[in-house]
This record gives sequence, structure tokens and C-alpha cells, in this order.
Amino acid sequence: MGTRHDDGVKERPSGLKAILDRFGRMAKAVWHSIGESERSEERQARLAAIVEYSADAMISMAMDGTIATWNHGAEALYGHNAGDAIGKNISLVMPSCRQLEAGRLIEAIKSGKNIRIHDTVHMRKDGSLVDISLTISPIKDRDGKVSGISLVAQDISKLKQAEEALKKSYFEMERQVKERTSQLSTIIEDLNAEIAIRKRAESELEDAKAQAELYIDLMGHDINNMNQAVLGFLEMAIDALQSRGTLGVEDVQLLASSMEAARNSSKLIDNVRKLQMEKAGAFKPAVVEVGSILREVKEAYQHVSGRDIKISYAPEAACKTVANELLKDVFSNIVGNAIKHSTGPLVVNIALSKVTMPDGAYCRVTVEDTGPGIPDERKQKVFERIGKTRMEGKGLGLYLVKTLIDDYHGRIWVEDRVPGDYTKGVRVVVLLPSMG
Repeated sequence: MGTRHDDGVKERPSGLKAILDRFGRMAKAVWHSIGESERSEERQARLAAIVEYSADAMISMAMDGTIATWNHGAEALYGHNAGDAIGKNISLVMPSCRQLEAGRLIEAIKSGKNIRIHDTVHMRKDGSLVDISLTISPIKDRDGKVSGISLVAQDISKLKQAEEALKKSYFEMERQVKERTSQLSTIIEDLNAEIAIRKRAESELEDAKAQAELYIDLMGHDINNMNQAVLGFLEMAIDALQSRGTLGVEDVQLLASSMEAARNSSKLIDNVRKLQMEKAGAFKPAVVEVGSILREVKEAYQHVSGRDIKISYAPEAACKTVANELLKDVFSNIVGNAIKHSTGPLVVNIALSKVTMPDGAYCRVTVEDTGPGIPDERKQKVFERIGKTRMEGKGLGLYLVKTLIDDYHGRIWVEDRVPGDYTKGVRVVVLLPSMG
């Protein structure tokens, strides 16, 4: 198919040439029949140099697969130098597993087909395999007949490695996504289970709330009616015994204690109902004149049957706060508690002033009494919920007071009327945010 020059490139027969792109890929191999007189030696040399020093492996071979030309790119790719490769069959670079494939490609080229891009595997001199991208084209003579085969091979090992790495990364990502999805499914199942538990708990809570409201209604209506009936019967018993002249001192004390117990029972029920309504938000807040509330409380306890009570009210300034209709219960419970837990003459002094604290202005109400007082270790416990303490005489009244004061964003505490001597009576201090 021609003679080899010293530059290592086999001369093309009858002036045939291959046109290659600048990156070494054979974009198209078309051999033109040209006259010897139309091509200069310089042009032939330039074309030969382009082919010889291309980075891609460029090989031409006869129709039987005998290698005719072998450039530097082929030497670099396969490891065979031109002297060793030229004259040998193209099977030199074909691994055994690709021999049949090579035969089919050559037969296709003989029929005039171009095989533009074909990824395959070739074999180097050391026996290692290399991934290549192969372009095969027919070489035609001046009569248009296929007289040879042109082969351009490009090493795509790094591209394959990158593809493999990308594939592994994809599969790893897919694995992680499946794992995370599985974890998420478990979390969702747990959340659904927790939601179901919470819904069940909410339902049970609603049932318990409804049951509690039923009991409160029962106490507020039926039991309270029974208490009133008991009070009525006790009063009738006292009247009957007095009319017969058989009412002794001990009898009076027993009957009076029974009546007091019935009244306390009614008061407790009333406080429970008010506490439940307060928690449910049944009482709407409004701006309240504190002084008018205190005057009403003072009038209510001005005369207590069977007791020597002196009660006074001394306002230093008018003061308003945001509260609801239960504000009167706050001070009624405080004054009533002082009367309940004392014997003999009692003095109760109520005072109202307006004070400025670091966090704002407050209505300051103090209720002092000359009763037995409260020891220091019991001062904080007086506001605890019933059932948390066994303190004698403890009821729900002051717990209701503390609950209401908290709802009004105020403060309440107990201190000695005479500092250092709790036996001289109690001073209850209430602070309510001032609205003017």
C-alpha cells in the first residue's frame, strides 16, 4: 500500500489524503484522487506531520487488516512503536474477546459504511486493556473504490473512570436516599402513633373534663341545695328548742358548729365553681375601680353576727386595674379568712395606695388584722391548692385568690403586721397592675 519514509508515516497511494479535525478526532476521512502535479511535496509533508504527531492514535490498514501507517499517538496509546506495528495485523491491539467484533467492523467498512463513534476495548503491548472511542472510515481510491481502512482511536479511560465514579456516587446517593426514606417512614410511623396517643389522651381529657363539670354542676346545684336544707332544718331546730325552753348552752354550740360547717360547704362549692369558670375563661376582663370593690367588701363585713369586728378602709389614691367580676371575691376571701381563723374582738384595716415599681405602676392593697397570725414556715403554704397541705383550717378560698391574682398579672404575699412578731396579726399585700 506504499512505502514508509524516515518520518515514520507510510506514503498514501496515488496522492490520497485524510482530513482530520484540530483535536485529533477524525471528523471525516475522505480520500480525494488528485494528480501528482496538483500537490506539492511541501503540502504532502505538512499533512504527514499533522497525522504523525496527532495526540489521537491514527492508523491506516489494508483491507485484510494489515497495518500500513502508525503515528506517534498510536505508539503512546498502545505501547508498540511504528516499526513493530507496521506490517502486522490489526488484531495486534484486539483482545481475544473483541476479535469477532473487529471482523464485523472491517466487513462493514468494506461495504462502504462509516462507523463514526464506537466505544470499545483495545489491548496495549503489556497486555492491559484500555477503553477507547473508535472512528473507522473507508479509504477510497480515485475510482471511488474502497482500497483501505482508516482508524482513529482516542483514550477514554479517564472518562470511563469518571462515569464509573459518577455511577457509584449515584448508587450511593440512591442508597442513602432509600435509607433516609426508610428512617423517615419510621419517624412518620412513630409520629402517627404519638399523634394517635395524644388524640386518645385529648379525648380522655375531654371526657374527664366533662365528667368534672358534671360533678361541679352536681355540687353546685344538688349538694348546695342540700346544704341550704340542712341550714333551714338547723334553724328550725334552734327555734323549736328555744320555744320549749330546752335549748342549753352546749346545744347552741353544737347547732352553731353544724350551721357553720354547712355554710363552709356551700362556700367551698361556690369557690370550686368560680375556679372552674375562671380556668375556662368564662369571666371577661374589664377596667375596674379597685376602691369601689374595697368599699363593698368593707360594708359586707361591717356587721358579723356574734362577733366583735371593727373594719376600716383608708384609700390614699384612686386606682384602676384590669380584672373581672371575681376581684371582689379576692378581697372577700382575704377578709373572711381573717375573721374565720380568729376568735374574740378583731380589727381589720384595709388600705389602698398607688405605687411605682421597677416594672411599672401598681395598685397596692393591704389587709391587716389583729388575729393570731401565721408562722413564717406556713406563710407560703396558705396559697397552695387544697390537698397539697394538711394545714388545719385550710380551704380553697386562698388558692382561688392566688389563681385570680396570677390571672390579673399581679402579686400577693403574706407578712407580719408587726415585723418580727407573727402573733400580732397578718398583713396580706396585693399588687395589681395600675391602669390609671
